[in-house]
Amino acid sequence: MLKPFAIGAVTVVLGLPGALHAKPAGAKRTVSSGGWTITATAKQGSARKDGGKPVVLWSPPKPEPGCTEERSGKLLSAVGALVSFQKDGNGYCEGAAHPWAASSFVTVDLRSGKPVSLYDLFGKAEVDAAVAADPFLKKAKDDPEADCKFTLADLDKSFAFVDLKGDRVGVRIGLTHGCEAARGNLTQIGVMLKPNAALLADLQAADSGKTLYKHLGKK
Repeated sequence: MLKPFAIGAVTVVLGLPGALHAKPAGAKRTVSSGGWTITATAKQGSARKDGGKPVVLWSPPKPEPGCTEERSGKLLSAVGALVSFQKDGNGYCEGAAHPWAASSFVTVDLRSGKPVSLYDLFGKAEVDAAVAADPFLKKAKDDPEADCKFTLADLDKSFAFVDLKGDRVGVRIGLTHGCEAARGNLTQIGVMLKPNAALLADLQAADSGKTLYKHLGKK
């Protein structure tokens, strides 16, 4: 189970992604956010609004000859039309040098069905400044193995909304592994960012509706 959110906190998850889920694979969760109904199990997640076409968030992999693959997902937060989830996968193909495994966070805008970036929501300068000030990352500069344990590439696309404190929101960023020796690792850091008025209103509604990470992500 993940540790409670705190600025500078870090959780490194090792091993196969399937171990990340405390809930049974068949357990179903249904939440409402911004007029959307989101239904999630470890194997499949989707959202639907007003009886429209569902937006698929994660689903079982399509079989490929000579390969075995497992995928799973976990709902982390729902803020208006922005749904964040953790996706995990692992597998092996005949002839490959080794199995593969990867974990990350994804935030999808249900209105478009596409992933969104922290840079689009808060601006690149604010996000980069908050990340650069993170105590864990500052300390990691002295770790010669840090580049293998995690990567900062695409950090803006791997996040979930944790908690609301006044006019600032806690954001948890999941950093995927940086080299194959650390495949499957997910290193998490926390930053505080200031949302615009529209996003703040959605965050306040999510806090009231208990659909932030502090409510969903630790279950």
